[in-house]
Amino acid sequence: MRITAADAPAGWSDQGLRAGVGPSVSADDLPRAGYLARLALRLTAEDSEADPGPRIVLADQAGGLLELAACVGPETVKNPDVAALEDALQGAPWLVATLWGFVGEPSVRAAATRLRVHHSTLQERLVLAERMLGWDLRSSHGRLRVQLAIVLRRLHSVPLVLQ
Repeated sequence: MRITAADAPAGWSDQGLRAGVGPSVSADDLPRAGYLARLALRLTAEDSEADPGPRIVLADQAGGLLELAACVGPETVKNPDVAALEDALQGAPWLVATLWGFVGEPSVRAAATRLRVHHSTLQERLVLAERMLGWDLRSSHGRLRVQLAIVLRRLHSVPLVLQ
């Protein structure tokens, strides 16, 4: 016998609910699947300007982010990238949504369309963000740093999950 998650109910995204979904497992593996679902839940976001990101995270698709979710919490020392992001947010509350939109698209134009701003406006914001954060956002390494800083910031705000 295998147990799988049911489909999300109609109107799920309109309700503002969040979910971490564990893998499909045999009944014997339910405790592990429950733990993985709770870790996945720590990776979810409000999908708002202040907390952009997915409301539903599937443990099967989270990869190495589950490892971060297992060990990074409110008591964990924040790395310099998270500190830089939080400092920058004090003067630019739009920053995290802009960065999340940027790293989720293949080009500045595509990100501008997603964010509903003119591409030149987004380019100006990215220049300002690079100055505030202290690193190049347009390289693949810079994009990864942004993604990790946003995810780590989220994990710092959610209590750790016990196995």
